Order: sequence, then structure tokens, then C-alpha cells
Amino acid sequence: MTIEKKSLITKINSIIHRLIWIIILLCGSFFIGFNSYETWKNRSHEVNLLSNVLADAMIDPLIFDRKSEGAARLKKFLDIPYIDNVCLYYSFGSLFLDYHKSNSLRCPDDINLVRSHFSDLPFSNLASIDKAGSNVGYVFIGANSHDIKAIITTNAFIILGFILATLGLGTLISRKLEHIILSPLISLKSVVTHITQENDCSHRVNIETDDEIGDLAMAFNRMLDIISEGDAALRDLNLALEDKVHERTEDLEYALKVKEDFLSNMSHEIRTPSME
Repeated sequence: MTIEKKSLITKINSIIHRLIWIIILLCGSFFIGFNSYETWKNRSHEVNLLSNVLADAMIDPLIFDRKSEGAARLKKFLDIPYIDNVCLYYSFGSLFLDYHKSNSLRCPDDINLVRSHFSDLPFSNLASIDKAGSNVGYVFIGANSHDIKAIITTNAFIILGFILATLGLGTLISRKLEHIILSPLISLKSVVTHITQENDCSHRVNIETDDEIGDLAMAFNRMLDIISEGDAALRDLNLALEDKVHERTEDLEYALKVKEDFLSNMSHEIRTPSME
């Protein structure tokens, strides 16, 4: 059955439920998308920030070519789980130090190859290492998105739980809206049905809401008052007409009787002439 063939009450009920579903799905999709975007953006910002911090820490080791000192400072960054590799280069582009979790993530010897070599990494940043406005080297950081996917999945389940809870709340709100919106219409429909079936205009719609439905109920009750007053006036007029007809009938019957008596007397006098 299409919605056009349903009753008005069913249509309103269906529209309310559909609106609640649409709003909840739109809000849920927005929150999931926004959460994913913010998580991704924050990770990119973290990688860029780490690049700048590591660049500041590697200035002296690069200037003085102290790889052991650079390796010691680099260890502080190796405990970060999402860092896949770190590549440090001299200002002329040769490899100074590198850190990688697997051989496939080994840093290339030439800095010009680093971006193409790690193009598949979801997060990466190549930062210049400068001191007093002069370039002393470069740092490249590559990061994975494994934990981000877990975070996004967890947040998606949380949002899904929120959506389900909101659906439950939406159902309660829908029931309340049904009571507020549909109850007056049901009351109005009940009175109309009674009037049409019983031909009794004495019933009235008991709706006291301060809205358009309340105005409609008041107008409907006023219409019933006018119809009742018209029916009463028509009944009074019919009674008056019946009285008039009865009165005229009695007058006519009396006149006919007088006429008959007169004619009878005249006929008798004609048949029996008086003796002089």
C-alpha cells in the first residue's frame, strides 16, 4: 500500500518516523565522517610536528657529523607505534641515519628518491633542518594508519550505539508527537463519524489545544451549533406551520359545516313553503 492510499493519521505517523530516521542517519553519517576526518587530520598534524621536533634535535649531530649522538636522540622517537621509518639526510642529499620497521621501509640513499619510494605510506612529511637560516639537512618521517583505523572503527561503533539509542528515544518522541498531533484528529474523526452515522449534531469535539487543530475544532463546533440552531428553528417553523394548517383546517371545516347547515335550511324552506 502506497502512502497516498493510507489514512491521514497513518500518513502523519509514517512521515514522522521517516523524518526521525532521516535525521538520525544524516547526523550519524556526519559524525562518523567528521570523526574520521578529524582523526586523520590530527595524525597528519602529529607527523608534521614530530618532523619539526626531530629536525631541531638533529641540528648538532648533522653539523658535526656525529651519527652516534644522532642515533641516541633518534631512539626517543622510536617508541611511537605509528612511526614506520625515519630518514635523516645531509644538506647535500646523502643518507645520514635511518630507522625502519621492515626492510621494505629502508630509506633510499638519495633524498630525491624518498618521496617516490614511500608514496604508499598514508602519512609522511619531509622537513628541512635549518640553523640560522642555513640548511644543514633533511628529515623524513613515514607513519602508518593502523591505529587510526582501529580508532575510527571504535568511534563508529560508539556512534552506532548512539544512533540505536537515539532511535529508541526517537520512537518515544514519535509516540509523544503522535499523541499531540494525532489524538485531536482522532477525536475530530470520531465525532464526525458519530454525526454521520447517527445523524446527531449534539456531540462536540473536545479539543482545547492552542493551535490550528484547536482552531479547526472550535470552528467545527461552531458549525455544529449553527446547524443545531437551524434545525431547532426549522422544527419550530414546522410546528408553527402545522398549527396554522390545523387552525385553517378547523376554520375550513367550520365554514363548510355552516354552509351545509345554511343550504340544508334553505332546501327545507323551499320544499315546505310557509302557510299564510
